[in-house]
Amino acid sequence: MQRNFYGTLKISRYSDLGGDVYRLLLNGHITHGFQYESVDLCNRITSYYTYDSGVELAMRYTPENNKRVGVVGLGVGTMAGFAEAGDQYWLYDINPAVVNLSADEVAQFTYCINARDRGASVEIVPGDARLAMERELRAEKNRQLDVLVLDAFSSDSIPVHLLTLESLKLYDQHLKPDGVLAVHISNRYLNLEPVVRRLAAELDFGMIEVDSLGGEDYGQDWVYAATWVLLTRNQDFLDDVEANAWLRTDLSGARELPLWTDDYASIFRIMNKPHWWPTWLGGTDD
Repeated sequence: MQRNFYGTLKISRYSDLGGDVYRLLLNGHITHGFQYESVDLCNRITSYYTYDSGVELAMRYTPENNKRVGVVGLGVGTMAGFAEAGDQYWLYDINPAVVNLSADEVAQFTYCINARDRGASVEIVPGDARLAMERELRAEKNRQLDVLVLDAFSSDSIPVHLLTLESLKLYDQHLKPDGVLAVHISNRYLNLEPVVRRLAAELDFGMIEVDSLGGEDYGQDWVYAATWVLLTRNQDFLDDVEANAWLRTDLSGARELPLWTDDYASIFRIMNKPHWWPTWLGGTDD
């Protein structure tokens, strides 16, 4: 366990239902990923990223070879588990303690190290992701990403500046014209879907929301239920995901929803309020 300005990090060891041991990273009370310890299972994609999750669909239906992927929110490096020879990954994280856990010298989590061993290029970029991406554009380092993953919104203290109109315009510049933006919006306290829906409408993205189930009921407790939103202008990608039984989101009424910008962003309207919360304070009638 260690603590810094960004909170408390704790690594615990557990066994799954089959007796296999894994290491789990907690930031406060929020799970930031886990990895199996055995050589046979250490590259298994776990938690919110597993098969049929929104982000897995984003990886499945974008170019198979030489994929270019950006990830905002390193966690334990699980996204690097998708990387194959010839792929290029950039993983951004503001917390130096989190970055250190995936470093060669510490290697508490080895997804990034294993990906490099497979022949992928994996770079961990420390610092605030938005500032780093802005610096990259000024240095004419447009990443031309096939997939950009935003996974920084699962805690009870979200980085609002990473989900504003200005930030999405920045991400758009780093994406290829047919690239996909995958936003992880699973959150105990906030309903971020209306915010993303308004941003999608504002920037003319197509949008599909993917709710994937957890694996407890069928003996795969390493699979977590998750909600991802996929944004893209790639019609073929949208068709592929729709063929996988997920419907495109209707954005016709989205402009009535709150638009988060650098000048205005309020979480009050999107809080998951208890049933007794009065309607005059933003509660619902039910």
